[in-house]
Amino acid sequence: FSIYSEKGIGTTFTIVVPFTRAILKAQFIKVAGELIAIPIENIEHIYFLNQNMIEYIDRSMFYRVEGNLVPIIQLDQYLKLTDSNKDYLEINGHSKIAILCKKDEYDFAIFVADDILQQMDVIVKPFKSSYSNTRDILGSTITTDGTVCLILDVLNIMTYQTNENRITQYN
Repeated sequence: FSIYSEKGIGTTFTIVVPFTRAILKAQFIKVAGELIAIPIENIEHIYFLNQNMIEYIDRSMFYRVEGNLVPIIQLDQYLKLTDSNKDYLEINGHSKIAILCKKDEYDFAIFVADDILQQMDVIVKPFKSSYSNTRDILGSTITTDGTVCLILDVLNIMTYQTNENRITQYN
């Protein structure tokens, strides 16, 4: 904060406000009834979940994409929005959505959502809470209808899953 004043001319007040916002293009999805966003830059492809493409290895689920097995992250369970003991791969008889997300050139994962909504540019406000130390949330945004929406940090989620279940290569 600074003040500059010159007699007979006027006074200038300068306030430096830290830039804590960013704009990104986000894909809105529904997971267990909750509105969530994923940065478009992390999305490689979006599919209808085909149960015939799912394989189990050592109690872990993988999705076959172009001959490669890619680990599945069921967002409803990962975010603790549903019972983690059950695999909900259909919702009301309809197939869920499989979102192929990329961490880097070699590491991919399938994020499973209930529904796919619109894409839009959003203003991101960093999400920090003294009540939670989660690193799965990149930030939050407010939609045009006033709904607060959390934006997932896809890279951190995939990094965490790497420790749980090695993310395989996808070429």
